[in-house]
Amino acid sequence: MSWLDRLFRRESKASEARKLISISKLGQPVFTPRNYESFSKEAFQKNVVAFRAISGIAKSCGGIPWCLKDKKRKMEIEEHPLLTLLRRPNPMQGQSAFIESVMAYFAISGNSYMEAVGPKPGQAPTELWALRPDRMKLVPGVTGLPASFIYTVGGMSKTWQVDQISGKSAVLHMKTFNPVDDWYGMSPIEAAVYAVDQHNESGKWNLSLLQNSATPSGALMVKVDSSNPAGVLTDPQFERLKQEVEQSFQGARNAGRPMVLEGNMEWEQMSFSPTDMDWLNSKATSARDIALVFGYPALLLGLPGDNTYANYKEARMALYEDTIIPLMDGLRDELNNWLTPAFGDNLALDYDRDDIEALAPKREAKWKQVSDASFLTVNEKRESLGYAPLEGGDKLLVASSLVPIESVGEMPENETDPTDPAADPVEDDVEDLDIEDIVDDEGDPEEDLGKSFKQINLVTRHEKVSTWKRMNSRRAGFESSMSKSVEKFFNEEATKLADVVKASNNPRLAEFAVLTQLQKNAPELKSILKKHIKDAIESFGGNILNGGKSIAPDIELKKAKRKFDQFVLDYIEKRAASSVSQIESTSAKKARKIIRDVLSEGLQDGEANAAIASNLEESFSGLSKSRATTIARTEVASASNQGSLEAAKTLDVPGLQKEWVSVDDDRTRGNGPDDGPDDPNHAKMNGVRVDINEKFTVPPDSSMDCPGDSSAPADQVINCRCVLVYSRA
Repeated sequence: MSWLDRLFRRESKASEARKLISISKLGQPVFTPRNYESFSKEAFQKNVVAFRAISGIAKSCGGIPWCLKDKKRKMEIEEHPLLTLLRRPNPMQGQSAFIESVMAYFAISGNSYMEAVGPKPGQAPTELWALRPDRMKLVPGVTGLPASFIYTVGGMSKTWQVDQISGKSAVLHMKTFNPVDDWYGMSPIEAAVYAVDQHNESGKWNLSLLQNSATPSGALMVKVDSSNPAGVLTDPQFERLKQEVEQSFQGARNAGRPMVLEGNMEWEQMSFSPTDMDWLNSKATSARDIALVFGYPALLLGLPGDNTYANYKEARMALYEDTIIPLMDGLRDELNNWLTPAFGDNLALDYDRDDIEALAPKREAKWKQVSDASFLTVNEKRESLGYAPLEGGDKLLVASSLVPIESVGEMPENETDPTDPAADPVEDDVEDLDIEDIVDDEGDPEEDLGKSFKQINLVTRHEKVSTWKRMNSRRAGFESSMSKSVEKFFNEEATKLADVVKASNNPRLAEFAVLTQLQKNAPELKSILKKHIKDAIESFGGNILNGGKSIAPDIELKKAKRKFDQFVLDYIEKRAASSVSQIESTSAKKARKIIRDVLSEGLQDGEANAAIASNLEESFSGLSKSRATTIARTEVASASNQGSLEAAKTLDVPGLQKEWVSVDDDRTRGNGPDDGPDDPNHAKMNGVRVDINEKFTVPPDSSMDCPGDSSAPADQVINCRCVLVYSRA
């Protein structure tokens, strides 16, 4: 391809509109607007508000550290020549001073220029310089891009050419949007010019007033009488009086000095009119207008009448979020387009938001939000916060014990899958046991199951088995009620999940929509669990308190009940939150698999959305009954044992011990035909007794306060039927 072909091929890529703009001034310098000098003097040098806003923003930008990232490896680079250059851009400036200069020029003129100086063309630069905007002229090029930049100082000029294809140059031109100029940005001061003038004139008024004794002007009046019927002074008298007033009574030095009047003269005081007084308010108004133009919160100016400290943190946060962060975003993007490629591929400059103290409250809130997002893996959380992934961090964890989600809901090998609607529960239903066949040592029939049952000072195996059956019979009532509520929730949730997928109209957004809906549903599920857990824990704990007199006749039941009630409040809140987290995580995992299975089939968007919605609703509603049953049995068993244990502790009986009671059947953990030495074993725990405040050591290696202890692994807890009884050592 000839150079002519390449030239026309290149030209074809340029914007036709930009070409038209260039033609009008092709080859002729477009001068920087001449208002830069006046803006600098009137706003930055003479106006305290504009100076404070510009310098405050520029210094804040300069104080933010920079970092360099490897985009390919997704990691931060600690040391690199580009970072070295930014830390010391030139022999006269460090990073903070350099960035401050760039941003101050940008705020004053709406334009800022940086020059990159390198050892040779095409090599990485070794110096960066900020150039004064008023000395720079831009020459339009044929493609609509600048052809060159010309910098003039003291009659000498330096020219930098601009590549007409890539737009690359040794000079970077940053500019604001300007609706009436194609080449230069608009200074924010242009929008604030009237406010700046008004504020400056108010300052001059103040100074003039101060120089006149800091009081309003008055008048020397000549009395009219027979000796001076016209009430006038001769010219020599007038000049002498004027000179004496100026020398002896005007100015701050002479403030309060008494005036001595001769002859028939008297002083007539003049007060402020309402119009004169309005300038006091107008000065504060103009100051706020100036701050508004620059995006600098007026609260930080300390104006009279403003509450300086009450909302100071919010004002600083607003300054960074609304002004400094957008400016830094723009600077970062410009540097990544202009400077970073000279140092290699896959590099990206960024500024460190975590080092901005004013944003700490927002950062902490975000960290907490991400940390509490139970549907995200560790690496997904780290990525959202800008950190590199960790090995093994792609497993979804549950909040209660931080175990891989794959283990949540797993059953021992001898147990059936609880998600299978046709499967039996892990351990026997209470209804299968013939309670009428159980009698105590005296041979009396068992008491009615709805009444209190003996759980303290049991001696024989018959007594303990009887208590085991009575407790499980009572549990069944709570389980049934809780299971119905949870099943209803799951069915409604299945419909909601299907609806949000249909509404998304994009299968690639389905996962986000579903996970968001699961989070929205969590408070309702938590409320359901709290109610039923509370009912169960109060019932079984109350049974212990009611029987406490048998072992501690002097017990103060009111005091014990207060301690127990506080435990109940703490437990149900913590337990419900933990259970919701596990349930939500399991639901999220199942939903993700359904969505990804559908997407892997390569269906069209509409078909995929319909398939995802249908599969979600069918899967979630189809398992709602079995899931609800498993959840109810597990939660009620845990609450019943935790409730009775805590109530027993409130008795404060010296030497009180707790005993683990299980039954000898093939559904008890450890009795199954496929149970091995490394599987949970509750059969071996039968009859094990420890102090009330000690933990049970449960095979293979779990430490538990009681059966159903929520801190234990899932395979030790789910569907457990074991109970506690108590006695003195």
